[in-house]
Amino acid sequence: MKKLKHLLLFILLIGLGFYVYRERRPEVDEFIKHEAWYKPCARTIEFTVTDIDPKFNVTKEQVISTAEQSAKDWNDAVGQNIFVYNDKSKYAIKISLKYDERQRLLTQVAAQRTKLELDKTALEDKIASYNTQIAELTKKVDDLNEQINYWNKKGGAPKDTYSKLTAQIKDVNAQIAKANKERQSIENTIIALNKQVNELNQQTGEFNKLIETQPEEGLYNPLTGTIDIYFFDSQQTFSHTLTHELGHALGLEHVLTDQTAIMYPIVSDNTKLTTDDIQNLTSFCNGKNRLEVAYANLQTTAINIWQIISTYLQHYAR
Repeated sequence: MKKLKHLLLFILLIGLGFYVYRERRPEVDEFIKHEAWYKPCARTIEFTVTDIDPKFNVTKEQVISTAEQSAKDWNDAVGQNIFVYNDKSKYAIKISLKYDERQRLLTQVAAQRTKLELDKTALEDKIASYNTQIAELTKKVDDLNEQINYWNKKGGAPKDTYSKLTAQIKDVNAQIAKANKERQSIENTIIALNKQVNELNQQTGEFNKLIETQPEEGLYNPLTGTIDIYFFDSQQTFSHTLTHELGHALGLEHVLTDQTAIMYPIVSDNTKLTTDDIQNLTSFCNGKNRLEVAYANLQTTAINIWQIISTYLQHYAR
């Protein structure tokens, strides 16, 4: 009786399938067109760019341009247009840039590093100016001491000369005081720069720790048909990430034999497919397609059902 129930259930499912196909044929045909392709690399995968957090300071046009170049790399490798940009299709993979804690820290570290470099340049200019000032001041002091020694040997300077020397001494003392303030300012700047370096090292440490726990710069989700990019540290790594995630959307797994490969799990500055990427792609494209797998499964199911029917008939034929 249990086997008979299975047979009836199977017949019911087949009938339900025909009914759904008849009633919703356009939607079913569209689904088959996008999902039940005849070869792994023979279908068209549409993609579009949707949400871009403004804190990335990247325009939608820039993202589209990068995505189209990433798609072209795969298309050229296969020799046909697998990936096509289409912002009208409901089946299109949606590419988004989502700002998270990693991007916040990355932006903060980049801003701090830029400020530190500018401050170091300003300090170097200030030190160079101070050294020039000290050199000129040293020469004035030497010249003044030479004049004073000269007149001391003469038993004293005339009244007008004495007044000029006194004025020069006053001016030199004022310049010395100014140079001392400048030196103190430089020392304070060095202390501030050292503090900036410590803060930058701390922020970099926090960023590296976060990267260790959240290494993915992007993520393709086949259930939602989305590619989410979480941070943008350079155009090269952004391009690498997009190409990598489109590879996953195609159906490719990671390449572990080449650290420069696009499909290697860790991001790099490389933006071009490597030999290992091409080999991985070729193997995938020559693999069994879904219809072949489904047909094999259907054959197995049919054999099992026939065995159930045969057993059932033999049982009641006695």
